[in-house]
Amino acid sequence: MDWLPIALVVLIGGGVFAAFLVSSHLENKRRERVIGLAKELGLELNWILPDEDRGIFHQFQVVQKGRNQKTNLSLVADDGSTRINLFDYSFVTGSGKSQQTHHWVISLCRDEALQAPAMQLKPATFFSRIGTLIGFQDIDISDAPEFSNAFVIQGKDVEGIRMFLDSSRRDALLKYPKQTYALLNQHLLIVREKKKLDAPNIKPLLSESLALVQALSKAQA
Repeated sequence: MDWLPIALVVLIGGGVFAAFLVSSHLENKRRERVIGLAKELGLELNWILPDEDRGIFHQFQVVQKGRNQKTNLSLVADDGSTRINLFDYSFVTGSGKSQQTHHWVISLCRDEALQAPAMQLKPATFFSRIGTLIGFQDIDISDAPEFSNAFVIQGKDVEGIRMFLDSSRRDALLKYPKQTYALLNQHLLIVREKKKLDAPNIKPLLSESLALVQALSKAQA
């Protein structure tokens, strides 16, 4: 009997199993760090989105992609007028060898002072610029070329969106031009791709989310 093929199968199988164990260990440690910091900061911890956030979250088009969509490790800070829910989000695209799991960290913010028309702002890329050439919407802010070049802006209320995106709000969004934003009435959604929640980034992301929602909630003087 030729033992070489059997040995190779055993070796490969053992390697895959070992990689799975290491990955599981690292994931458990990450969760432990997040849970520990949530308790330290006095944040509300949930394993799935709370009911009051789930309904509005699924209204945003940017999260309507892929399959096997999952949310977990939801951390909530709420002072009664401003609510920030910071959480992990994942979904799957493709199939077979091209299947890929995408990981995002999302902030879902609500502020009573925010009254925004429905819109979506994505970082402009080479492919998005091609898209605009073949008819995909990209609202132009004629007096703010830097902002227009940084984001692809989409929404039905074109004039309302232009009025809302005044200079102070544009400046706030331009501080983080690599993120995707979606707004709807009192809600702001911030998408950070290729990330997972971990203890070192929780405080910075909460601070960033608060600064953004407050800047967008203020009317230009």
